[in-house]
Amino acid sequence: MVLFIIAGSILFLIVLLIIINLLSNYNILRAKYKNVSEELDDAKEKKETLIKEKDEVERKIDEKNFKFLAINQMAKTLAKEKNLNILKRLIMDMMMEVNSIKRGFALERSGEYLRLFETKNMDNDVSDIEISVNIDKELWEYLKLHKVTQVDVLKNYPKFAEIGNLFSDGYVMVFLVADEIGLEDIYFVIVLGEKTYGSYGEGEMEFLETLGGQVEIILENAIKNSYIEEQNKELTEKVYDLLTLNNAAKMISATLDVEEIFKSSIDMFTEVAQAVKGCILNYDRETEKMYVKAIRGDYKKELVGREVEISSEFYEKIRRDPGVKVLSNLRESELKDIVEFFKANHNFIKELKSELFIPLVASEELLGVILLGMRYSDEGYKDDNVEVYNTLANQIAISMYNAKLYNLAITDGMTKLFLHRYFQTRLEEELERSKRYIRKLSLLMIDIDHFKNFNDTYGHQTGDEVLKKVAKSIKENIRKSDVAARYGGEEFAVILPETDEVGAIRVGENLRKRVESMELGYNNERLKVTVSIGCFTFSPDETIDNIQKDVLVMKADKALYYSKETGRNRVSHYKEID
Repeated sequence: MVLFIIAGSILFLIVLLIIINLLSNYNILRAKYKNVSEELDDAKEKKETLIKEKDEVERKIDEKNFKFLAINQMAKTLAKEKNLNILKRLIMDMMMEVNSIKRGFALERSGEYLRLFETKNMDNDVSDIEISVNIDKELWEYLKLHKVTQVDVLKNYPKFAEIGNLFSDGYVMVFLVADEIGLEDIYFVIVLGEKTYGSYGEGEMEFLETLGGQVEIILENAIKNSYIEEQNKELTEKVYDLLTLNNAAKMISATLDVEEIFKSSIDMFTEVAQAVKGCILNYDRETEKMYVKAIRGDYKKELVGREVEISSEFYEKIRRDPGVKVLSNLRESELKDIVEFFKANHNFIKELKSELFIPLVASEELLGVILLGMRYSDEGYKDDNVEVYNTLANQIAISMYNAKLYNLAITDGMTKLFLHRYFQTRLEEELERSKRYIRKLSLLMIDIDHFKNFNDTYGHQTGDEVLKKVAKSIKENIRKSDVAARYGGEEFAVILPETDEVGAIRVGENLRKRVESMELGYNNERLKVTVSIGCFTFSPDETIDNIQKDVLVMKADKALYYSKETGRNRVSHYKEID
């Protein structure tokens, strides 16, 4: 029994030990489980943190990629624009769009100042904002050193205090550009206000600095290209001006015909100045008036020959100061005399609507004036072009002066017809031309009937007046290609190129009738003047080739004497008496 009890006790102890051991192991396992669970929770939490960090990194990478793609796209778009003002507007628009900015404004460099360029969605008036490189030197230097700055930072500067108060948040972007000698200075400033959604985050300044750097390069390239284009344009214009002046010099100096110089001059000047219309006036020293000699544009043809008044004071003033006058650029004191000139010729000037006044002076003598109307372009006349206009005006004036001297040398002072020597030269030239081209050539010899009686009865002054009147009548009733000359005394000669016998007689009869109908008075007495005319026609296909000019004069002279012998005041052709 005792053994049974002992055995049972031992068994109980063994079971108890087993239970105690199991409980101990359970507690150990439970503690381990708890530790493992805690480790798993930590790992899970770390995993979630890592995922969040990964997502944040990816978001930032995507954001940076977007921003740098935006920078790249923005740079490509901006680089295509050549016009500086449009480029600056594009920069402003893109800065606002890429950064989702609600409002802002831009300042541009204007001389020594930064002045308002453009505003975007600004409720407040910022038009009077002005930053001076001299007055606001401290602020200017700060902006040069800090290309991207928060608006709040600049509130310490008086000029920016008001600007800073307009925005609750924002940045100021400064763009520097190097000048011709490589010195950088402020060219453009953009003030960016609050964002449309949310607020500025970290990394904004870095992004704006990167973006600003790209824009600076584009701006500087655009300015350089604009400068190069401007220089090329100026060079092209100068080359064009030089070529034009060279052509003008060749064209104008190629002739001594005053009428041709007038026409060529106004054509050339309107072309060089790109004027819609213009006219050239010639000053006559005898009448002390000007006359319209040639026009270009939509003028009435009746303008040619119109008389234009000019005071002696104004004549002297422009003779002494012959420079080209751009009327829109003159001061009131400078305009006074020109206005008086225009008033005196109101009916004529109002048709012209003159904008350029160009005196033509050579050897201190006023020869005329060119008046030009508005230009084809909207730019108007610029002082930059005055040098070219002055050079061209001088060339025209010199050509006119040379032609005047030449005409004085070949023209009879009293009758204004060509001299005998010039007549002989031209007759020989026309005779050679007639032979070369096998075209007829006619010659008229004209003599005033009973001219000696005018001198003896009414005096030499009346005789001179008769000569002038007859010469004027001859000049007014022949073609431009014909050559009228004072042959000697009261005798005149007219060369008629490409004119046959019938044509010569017709011209002669017309001249005879015109002279006969002339009005010439002396002490309330009407004097009758008549002329006798002899004609000869050279026909290259009928006459010997070696005929000389003296033969033409001799035969026309014979016809003239025949007219005198058969009653005077008549026209005879050499064929009638041959």
